[in-house]
Amino acid sequence: MGVLELIGGGGGLSSPLVADLNFATYKAVAMACDNGATLPTSPAPVNGQWFLHTPTGRKVLMMYDGSAWQPIWNMGATTMYVDGASGSDSQNKGYGTGANAFATIQFAVNQIAGLVGGNVITNIAAGTYREQVTIQGKSFTGNFTLTLRGTLINLAIGTATAGSATTLTSTLNRTLNQDQGKLLRLTSGTGSGQDKIILSNTAGPNTIYTVESFATSPNGASVYSADDWGTIITGADSAAPTTPVRTHAIYVVSGQLGVNLYDLTCNYTTSFCIHALTNSVIIVDRVHVHNSNSHGIFSNDRCSIALYSSYVHNNGGTGFAVGSAGRGSVWESWIKANGSNGMIVLGGGRCSIFGNTIDSNTGHGVWITVQGILDFYNSPTWYKCTIKNNTGWGVLADSGGCGIRTSTQIYSGNGSGTYSPTSQIAGGND
Repeated sequence: MGVLELIGGGGGLSSPLVADLNFATYKAVAMACDNGATLPTSPAPVNGQWFLHTPTGRKVLMMYDGSAWQPIWNMGATTMYVDGASGSDSQNKGYGTGANAFATIQFAVNQIAGLVGGNVITNIAAGTYREQVTIQGKSFTGNFTLTLRGTLINLAIGTATAGSATTLTSTLNRTLNQDQGKLLRLTSGTGSGQDKIILSNTAGPNTIYTVESFATSPNGASVYSADDWGTIITGADSAAPTTPVRTHAIYVVSGQLGVNLYDLTCNYTTSFCIHALTNSVIIVDRVHVHNSNSHGIFSNDRCSIALYSSYVHNNGGTGFAVGSAGRGSVWESWIKANGSNGMIVLGGGRCSIFGNTIDSNTGHGVWITVQGILDFYNSPTWYKCTIKNNTGWGVLADSGGCGIRTSTQIYSGNGSGTYSPTSQIAGGND
C-alpha cells in the first residue's frame, strides 16, 4: 500500500503529521496500512507512506519522512534489547538478544515514538557503552513508563547460615572487602526482596556481609546473591577509560515523565553522570554512579526523583542533589567520598531519606539550603540513617532550611559536628 489518503481533498499525505491528527486517526491508519517485521525498502518508500512495524516485542506505527522511517506511535507494551558486542543499529533489529539486538542504547531510545501506548522496557546486555543517552519527547497515553534495565553479574550465591539487623553470614570464602560496594540481594526465603549495598565483608571462611540495615533480618532460610554491575554507560573513551570526554551518561530532558533506570553503572563524565532537567520524573534503582567531574546525580527545578539501593561515590561535586522546588527520596543507598557534599537539597526542595549511609564526603553529609526541607525517619529502626566521617557538618541547614527528625539519626566523626543550627533541626519521632 502506498500513501494513505486521509486528510483533505482526497490527496495523498505527502508531509509529516499535522497537529490535529488525533488518536482515532492513528488507529485507523494502523489498521489500514501494510505491516510486517521488516520495514519495506523495495519498491522504495515514498514521503508520507505508513507502515505498521511488528518485530517481536513491539508494534510501532511508522511513517516515511522522505529519507528514513520515523516512529509515530508505540502501540501497547514494547520490549527491546541492546548488545554492544553483538548487536547492530538497524531498525529491524532490537527484538532479541545477541545479533538480534541493537548495538547502542541511544539508537534503541530513538526507536521509541513520541506517542507511547504502553510500558517500554529496554534490556541492555553487560558491556561498556561509550555514549551519552538522551531521553526526551516521549508522551504516554496512560500511566506508563520508559525503563532502561542493565545486567547484573553474579559474584556469589548461596544460603545464609545466620543474620542480624545489619549482617548476613555466608558459607563463602571471600577476601577482606572483596565485595565492598557491590549489591547484596535476598532472592528468596526470609527477608526476600531486599536489595542492599555491601558496606564491608570479612575474610572467609564464612564471610560476613555488613549492610546499613535490613527491614527483616536474614537467617538460615535466606537465599542471597552478591552481584556487580555489568552494564556500564561511560563518558570516557577506550583510549583513556578514566578520562571523561562526554558531558553526561544519561540526560533526561525537561518535561520527560516516567523514566526508570535499573541495574546500571554511570561514570567518568565531565558534568553530572545522571542529569534530570526541569519538570521531569525519574526513578533510579540499583545503580552505581561514580567519578564524574561534577555531581553524581542532579535533578533540576521541580523534578521528582527517587533513588533506591544505589552506590554513589567519588564524584567531583555532590553525590545526590534535589533541585529547587523539586521532590526527592533516597532509600537504602551508600553515598560516600564525594568531592563536595553527600547530598544537597536546594531552595524550596524537599527530600525524604530512609536507611542510608552518608559517609566520608569532603563537604557536609547533607546540606539543606534556603527554604529546603529534609525529612528523616526513625520508625521502624531500619529507616534511620548513619551520617559519619564527613569533613563538614553531618547535617547543615541554611537560613530557612529545615531538617525534621534530624537529631534521631546515627552520627559519628563529622568534622564540624553533628548538625547545625539546632534551632532549625527538629527531633521527635515518626
